[in-house]
This record gives sequence, C-alpha cells and structure tokens, in this order.
Amino acid sequence: MNDFWQRLKQHNILRIAAAYLVAGWIVMQIVEVMGPALRLPAWVLSAVAFILIFGLPIVLLIAWSLEHKKKEAARSDTGLLSGEATGKLDYVLFGGVAFVLVLVLTRWGFPSEAPGSTATATEQALVAENPPDKKKSNAVFREKSIAVLPFVDMSEEQDQEYFSDGVTEEIIGALNGIDDLKVTGRTSSFAFKGRNEDLKGIGRVLKVAHVLEGSVRKQGDRVRITAQLIEVEEGFHLWSDTYDRPLEDVLAVQEEIAIAITNKLRVLLATDEKKQLAQSKKIVPEAYEAYFQAKYLLANTEPSNASNAVALLEDAVALDPKFAQGWATMATAHLISLMDGTDFEKKHKAAELSALRAIAISPDVAEAYATLGWIQVQRRDYLDMDSHFEKALALNADDPQALNWTAYGLLSAGKPREAVAYFERAIEVDPIQPSHRFFLATALLMAGELEGAETAAKQARAFGFMPANLPLADIAALRGEGARAVKLARPMVGMLTHDFGNEEIDLIVSGTFAGGDNRTKAIELMKSALARPDTKSQIFFPNFFILLDEPELAFDTFENDTFAFDLPFYVALWGPFGRSARQHPDFPAFAKRIGLVDYWQENGWPELCKPSGEGKGETTDVTFTCS
Repeated sequence: MNDFWQRLKQHNILRIAAAYLVAGWIVMQIVEVMGPALRLPAWVLSAVAFILIFGLPIVLLIAWSLEHKKKEAARSDTGLLSGEATGKLDYVLFGGVAFVLVLVLTRWGFPSEAPGSTATATEQALVAENPPDKKKSNAVFREKSIAVLPFVDMSEEQDQEYFSDGVTEEIIGALNGIDDLKVTGRTSSFAFKGRNEDLKGIGRVLKVAHVLEGSVRKQGDRVRITAQLIEVEEGFHLWSDTYDRPLEDVLAVQEEIAIAITNKLRVLLATDEKKQLAQSKKIVPEAYEAYFQAKYLLANTEPSNASNAVALLEDAVALDPKFAQGWATMATAHLISLMDGTDFEKKHKAAELSALRAIAISPDVAEAYATLGWIQVQRRDYLDMDSHFEKALALNADDPQALNWTAYGLLSAGKPREAVAYFERAIEVDPIQPSHRFFLATALLMAGELEGAETAAKQARAFGFMPANLPLADIAALRGEGARAVKLARPMVGMLTHDFGNEEIDLIVSGTFAGGDNRTKAIELMKSALARPDTKSQIFFPNFFILLDEPELAFDTFENDTFAFDLPFYVALWGPFGRSARQHPDFPAFAKRIGLVDYWQENGWPELCKPSGEGKGETTDVTFTCS
C-alpha cells in the first residue's frame, strides 16, 4: 500500500487531482454568479457540473500516461518529483482542497433547520406559531405550490417599479388559472420585495415548493421580461427564459410564462399545458401604463390613493373601452375610496356600474363578481350576495379578496363557524396579509372560541395591524379585565369615532368596556350625539350599545346609520355579548327589516337561531327564536 501511495506521489496524480478540484470549484462559482447576469439558461450550471465530474478520471488517466513516459525527464529537468522542491506547491493545492471541502460541508452538509431563519422576526414567529401541517407537507402537496416574487425593475432610470410590479401581479393572476396549483397571494409575495432572502427561508415562510423570480426592462415601446423557476428546497433552476417583445404583447408574454411553468410541472399538476391561462389579445400600451400605475397606488390602501387610482383607471378605460380588467379594478378602487367617509351611495353606484361593465365585456373576471358581492354586503342586501361570491370563487377559488368577502358575508348572516374555513384558506394562500388573521380572530370570537381568537388577533397585531386590538379588547372584557380592554380599544375608537374630544372618547370607551359609574354617562353621551343633526357616522355606536345591554338603541342606530362598515355590530350581535339582543322581543322584526330573515329562508338559518314556524301566506311572518 505504501508503495502504491509513493507511486501516486511520484506521478503527481494527487497534485493534479487537487488542482483540478480547486479549479473546477472556481469555474462552478463563476458560472453560478455570472449565469443570471449573462442570462444563461438554467441547464448550463448542471452541464458544467457533469462535465467536471466526468472529466476528472479522464484527466487523471491522461496525466498518469504522460508522467509514465516522461518521468525521467521530469525528474532531471523540472524537479517536480522532488518533495523538497514542491513542498510549498503541495501545501497550496491541498490547502485549497481543504477550503473547498469546508465550504461544501458548510453549505450542503449542515443546512440550517431554523424555520424561516432568513425571514424577519415577525415571519419567524409566524412559522413558530403555525408549524406546517404534516398531513399537507407531503411531496405532492408541496410541489403543487409557487410564489411569484416581485420582478426587479431593470430600466435605466429605475423609474418603472410600478410596471414591474404590475407584470408580477399579472403573472400571479395567470398562474391562478392553473388547476390544483397553489399560488401565494400578492401581499405575501411582495413582503419580500427588495430583500435579499434565502429562497429556502422564503419557501418555509410561504409554504411553497417553487419560486418564480425575474426582471422587467421597459424601454420605449418594447419590454424585456426575464423569468426563472426555482425549486426552493435544493435551489435547483428548473427553467428560465427571456422575452423581448413590443409593449402591446405584454399579456401574451405573461401567458407564455404561465404555460412554460405548467409544462415544467405538468406531471405533478396533471394539467393540459395548452389551456388558455390569460388574455392573449394585444393591449393598448398607454391604457396598461395607467392600469399598472393605478394598481401600484392601490397596493397602499390610503383613501387618497384610491381616488387617484380611480382617475388613472378612468383614463385606461377611455383609451381601451374593452379593457375588462381595468373596469373591474376601477370597481375595487371605488370601494376602497369609501374609507374616506364620504359619498357612500355615489361610490357604491360607481363601483357597481364598473363591475357590471367588466362582466359585460368578459364574463370571466373574478374580481368583478367579488366586488358585486361585497357591494351587496355593504348595502345589507344579503339575499343576493351569495351568487356573486360563488361565481367569483368558481373562477378563482384561491382569490384572497373573494375568500375574505365571502366569509365577511357569512359573519353578517350569523354564520361565523362557516366563515372560519374561508378565512383559514385565505391565510393559507396569503399568509403574511394581516387582515386575514384579524377577520379570523373576529369569526372565532363570535363563535366563542376565545383562545383561538386571541392567537389570531395577536398574530395580526404582530404584523403591525392595529385593528387587531379590537377583538383583543372584547376578549379582555369577557374575561373581566376592564382596564386592559379600555387600553386596547381606546386608540382605534379615537381614530374612527367623530365629533368627540379626548375626554368624551375616554368616557365612552371606559363606560362600555369597564362599566361602573361611566356606563350611564357613556349611554347618555352617545344618545345626545345621535340627536344632533350634524353628527357624522358613528360606526362603533351600534355595537357599543349591545355591549352596554341596550338592544333597542343598537337596532335603531344600526338602521339609521348608512356607513358601510358593519362588522363591529355583527361581532357584538352574534358573539358572546349579544345574547340579550338576540333574545330581545324586537329582534325578529329588526332581522326581517334588514333582510336577514329572507336570507336565512333561502340559504339556511344561523347557528344561534331556529325557526319556530313558517308562514304560508304573504302576510304571515316567519317566527324564530335565538339563543
């Protein structure tokens, strides 16, 4: 054995092998780093690796042969067989091999197992509180999932971020058309915008097996879109391509990308890759510019942004009257603009007309149906809301907005347990959107599941969603922690309640949540405010009156207040606080007047109310009892 080892050393085989390994590793690093910049296909890195692996024995065989023929010349002329002369070279080569081995073991041999280790502290907490469901973490489930990270703006002036964001959203929409593919929602995907995160960490936070990333470069009337599909667990590049097209063909590019991904995953998805996944018609470039700018504004749901977005979308549909998605998004923008507290009826009507126009142009625009359903909820026209939501979810079963609004309608109708499943699905699709957890907390609170409600509300608050303090205040009040309830509720009530100074707001909140001497004062203060003709909408009054055990005042205030945000009232009415209101003699007539009884007769009764008799004639009322 020693003789064999000495012969290897004499023939420089170990030195050549070490040099080959170090040089090969350097080549691999260069290809991996420069590949994206040079737009090399994903298979190039794998090809180089295979060449280097199969090349090693060939190189060693050739070296052995040449050294055998020339060993005398090498010994006398170069001295390369002299251990003394080549000692430094040996140290350098074998030190390089050791360095490469350490890097390989660090990177692949000992991967970090900390969930979401590269995510933010909030996302790490999210993963810790919600470990992946083992039943849903099998290969089949995980491999049918993808997140589209925000494409990078590669324009020369770096002023086309709205356009690259718009392309990203459109690709998300196109992928949503693929059967059985879980596509992460926009909010969660965009949470990683501008962050140099490890893809494995992103995959763990979003619970997806694949990530699509890329870049957009718009110059004049042309656009270049580069995209690459990556398997996150091992970092494999499954597919990549670059598209240079006229701007008017941008929709076709989005469809091509979706189809290419389907082709790559079709064994898992069992989907016909020729399925039409997106609109393929050419666009009016100026209309799409305005549309993308509007979507960029709507990503930040400030009322002023919504109004500006409406103006941009009006320009878009004026340039292209057949732009169905533009009309649908304008309907959504009108609804978001309601947050400024003005012109409710006018904005509802504008939203409705825009949604109907979108459907008239294209009956497959899910957003338009979801918007119509939401308008019906806000108008308290519960009987017609379900058909719109059903159509929206039939077109896109994983649309977080449609899921949320459908569940909200169920909360209004007194069906919180049915709503929970929709909110949970919205969280699965869009886990970093805090409003989903806020709504889940309200549904669980209404169902009397206080621990689950508290967990969901705290998660929403951890993301910075301050309205989550409202269900937490209700939970504290139910537990007899009045002072804590007041502290949690006071900031939000101060933001959303008009016509009062700080001392009056303190009195109302304290009397509502802590009772005592301030209870009567709070009731009188709110009653006096309602008697004034100049009093603005008070969205908390109806539910405060329920918490204060004043059902008649609650019913009257709710019916007379046209503000479209009814959730606080329904949380109180159908939750643990609302028993006396539900059992009040006036409740059946109230439920009939606001349309709930008609809805229940058509779609089933709520969990807490049961009919005690059905009227047979038009003049006979339905009677029911509630617990």
